[in-house]
Order: sequence, then structure tokens, then C-alpha cells
Amino acid sequence: MKRLGDIDPARSRELLANLHTFVRLSQAAQPHAPRWSLADELELTRAYLGVVSLRMNGRLTAEFAVDPSLHGLEVPPLALGTLVENAVKHGITPLPGLGRITVSARRRDDALCLEVADTGVGFQASTGTGIGLSNTRARLRSLYGKSAALELRGNTPTGVVASLRLPARPA
Repeated sequence: MKRLGDIDPARSRELLANLHTFVRLSQAAQPHAPRWSLADELELTRAYLGVVSLRMNGRLTAEFAVDPSLHGLEVPPLALGTLVENAVKHGITPLPGLGRITVSARRRDDALCLEVADTGVGFQASTGTGIGLSNTRARLRSLYGKSAALELRGNTPTGVVASLRLPARPA
């Protein structure tokens, strides 16, 4: 961090701001937090991607397509963040070139539909344990029963799309 501050003070300030936001929100994002909004989850996700993007030195771009009218809806803390972390770790990091992660949200009837799409390496044999996805599915079942789902599918032409469907209710 000190070296980055010496050679690129602007990037160092950006990194510190993202780290500060990430740590502050991570402390608030307890698994059983009584209220956690999509706006909170997006802010945490943006901070995380800001740190990772700087670490990957331009190999990662992130896009968000979220209607601000959805910001007040409830999401489980770190659910979207877990999907983004998986996209970085299993999709973009092993990619030799540039990668993109797109986070989107829309309302469909009484459901909030969230997607994390990456242009990474796609489904491959992984050394990962799948614990993050398993824990997220278990939390969704516990919080929403059959009203919520987590699904994975291939992205075209490469990568993975992780989709969350949640009941659309205020945070």
C-alpha cells in the first residue's frame, strides 16, 4: 500500500476509500442483520470490486445495471457479494486476459431478480469447495423457503451467470 502511495497517490486514495467502505459495511452485514437493503449490498459489492480491480491492474471491469427504485428492497447480507467473489475467484482470476463482471437487478412480478454475469473461464473443474454457494442456498431456504432460488448457468460466449430470485419486500 505504501509503495502504491509513493508511485500513484490517486490510486492509493481510491484503494483506501474502497477498503474503508468494504470494512465498514462488512461489519454491518451480519448474516442475521434485521434490515439490509439492496443499496447496502450494492455499495459493499462496489467497494469490493474497486479493491479487486486495482489489485488486478486493469484486467477487470465491472458494470452495474440496477434501477434505483429497487434500492430499498431487502436482500440477505453478503448474498450478492458471495456471487461476485465467486465470479472473480473462479471466473476472472484464472483468465489470462481481460474480464468483465456485470451486476444487474430487476423486478419481475413479486420477485427481485439479481444477476452476476462474468466473462471468465466458465464452468471448469475447480479446487473450490462450493461452500459459499451452499451456505447462500441454505440461507435462502431458511429466510424465504421456496420463494427464493439461486441458479447458475453458462454465459454466452464464455463465463457464468449466477441468478438470485428473492421475494420483493422492503428492507
